[in-house]
Amino acid sequence: MDRIDIMQSQNFEFLRGTWPELASLAGFAEHYAYLDPQSALTKLRNFAERSVTIVYSQLGLPRPPQAAFMEQLTNASFEAVTPKVIIDKLHALRIHGNKAAHGDKVTEQSALWLLKESFDIGRWLWATYANGNIQGLTDY
Repeated sequence: MDRIDIMQSQNFEFLRGTWPELASLAGFAEHYAYLDPQSALTKLRNFAERSVTIVYSQLGLPRPPQAAFMEQLTNASFEAVTPKVIIDKLHALRIHGNKAAHGDKVTEQSALWLLKESFDIGRWLWATYANGNIQGLTDY
């Protein structure tokens, strides 16, 4: 994976021990949510892509070489091991992140909503693939 600079987060530090890049991407998104929601959504799309990569890697799921993000999300092997609610959240990050990356106007409300969706994805990922105890986490 590419190197991500360290950015402290308010809500995602529980991920740092296992996936520091996810914690930093979310930290950047939190930082940008009010001042630059377009950048926040771009970071959150990257958070979603890396989360999916983690699932594929942890389970050794087959995927076509150079598969686009959409193809990875709709791959039957990925769908079989990922709850629909998580897939829906990942699609929301993909769709809104794409809009932001292509210059569509986005709002801070969208950035804040998608930060919460990312938090839910992070909690699921942490509980499922890092044996994390979500009862010990504070609410978003």
